[in-house]
Amino acid sequence: PTSILTRIAEWRPLRFIGRLSYSIYLWQQLFSIVKWDPWIPGMAQTWYRDFPGNVVMTMLAAGLSFYLIERPLFRLRDQYRKYTSNGCKESNRKCLEIETGKPG
Repeated sequence: PTSILTRIAEWRPLRFIGRLSYSIYLWQQLFSIVKWDPWIPGMAQTWYRDFPGNVVMTMLAAGLSFYLIERPLFRLRDQYRKYTSNGCKESNRKCLEIETGKPG
């Protein structure tokens, strides 16, 4: 018997948005803050700066940067933490042999 608030918070789309929240924060500025101004020469009106285009482009950019940049960096961070938590240092050949299976 979970509360309605718990069920809402655990809803898959909301969890996905929560996972992308930092990327959304970074990318929304590019697609939302600068508005078209007819008095500024050379500034073209674009579909991706107005709703709903800005939301679509923000989510697309956030998703791509999360899966192509953040997740690989998270994996690299986890490998580094695992490597350093075992007492291994970069110059320690024995640790490199254990991890790679090849002589250092």
